[in-house]
Amino acid sequence: MVAIPEILLARRWIVANSGGISTFAVRGIGKNWWKLEKNTTIPNELRLVNDYGNHWLWEPSYTMRLEEYKSALRLVGDTFYKVS
Repeated sequence: MVAIPEILLARRWIVANSGGISTFAVRGIGKNWWKLEKNTTIPNELRLVNDYGNHWLWEPSYTMRLEEYKSALRLVGDTFYKVS
């Protein structure tokens, strides 16, 4: 894990290569599963990282303000649809 300088935290920046929102490629047990279609366009501000198995991270492509990261996540979030 990358240490995030306090100055970046204070100014609400998200550091590239420091992790991101978790998702899974394979549906598990339980409810509240969502799906994203293959070949969906991913905003340039985000990069998908397969850190292990069927687990994926939605990381910022570069160090950016928190609001920019959230905006990019909202764009792609609108393309998911609920399957359970």
